[in-house]
Amino acid sequence: MKTTYITVILMITFLCSSRNLFAAPEEIYFNPGIKLGYSFGKNGGFVWGLEFSVTTVISRSYNQGLLIGAVVDIDFCRNWRRVHFGIESSPFGIDYLCAGIDIGPSITTIDTHTYYGFSVIPYLGAGAYPYFNYTFTGKDSLGLFELGSYIKIPIPTSGNTNHFH
Repeated sequence: MKTTYITVILMITFLCSSRNLFAAPEEIYFNPGIKLGYSFGKNGGFVWGLEFSVTTVISRSYNQGLLIGAVVDIDFCRNWRRVHFGIESSPFGIDYLCAGIDIGPSITTIDTHTYYGFSVIPYLGAGAYPYFNYTFTGKDSLGLFELGSYIKIPIPTSGNTNHFH
């Protein structure tokens, strides 16, 4: 478990310090946030967590753009915890409104067993981003289904800072 925490700390440090994830980004945002939700099924319950992402607008026209970025989620429920590393993308981001998907590997510890799988997280919103999360753990009976909302604060770090995403 110490290795997981050290890996998460290193990834967060990397995400917080990297200003050039792409060759020539127009805009870069650091997006810290909290996550509140509910997981259904055998291992269900109230879910809370933290999310850190770095996003950039790689194309902009008519006040909308293609957003892409890297994400780290750390989630907790009564008998499980999950660390998720993902790539998020939004085909459009219009001022405060954003819709997209986050896909990537997840490390889930249920009771005392650790499972390596992946999560798929579609989202839509503005400031508060409702989401659905499905985490495949390698065992059908242990898949996690979750509904909730991210509350994120986009912090512009470079480029045009008139728009939030």
